[in-house]
Amino acid sequence: LTPLPTQSGPRPWVDWVGTTLYGYTQATAHQRPPGLELLQPLRERLSIPVLCEGGIASPRQARQAMDLGATAVVVGTAITGIDQQVSCYRQALAICREAGQREAPVTAERG
Repeated sequence: LTPLPTQSGPRPWVDWVGTTLYGYTQATAHQRPPGLELLQPLRERLSIPVLCEGGIASPRQARQAMDLGATAVVVGTAITGIDQQVSCYRQALAICREAGQREAPVTAERG
């Protein structure tokens, strides 16, 4: 967690904070979203809403984010990224076809 610019918290014009760039900055490039471990420290230090955005791939993860202190959860690609979902199915079925299996190994988390 990067220290805030002032000890008193965010600037007055900040309405909310989010985990949106977790995994996409130089400091977090080695990590994968969602930034669940950021939620509790942000919630404890700030008096504004904390949003968990990025990498929410299942209802279970959304619930976990809320349990850890998120005010709201933004679910994007898991709902709108149908092309990625189709690709995952295609890859899983191709692996089975190549191996002569009748059932695909489960690789995506659902729940």
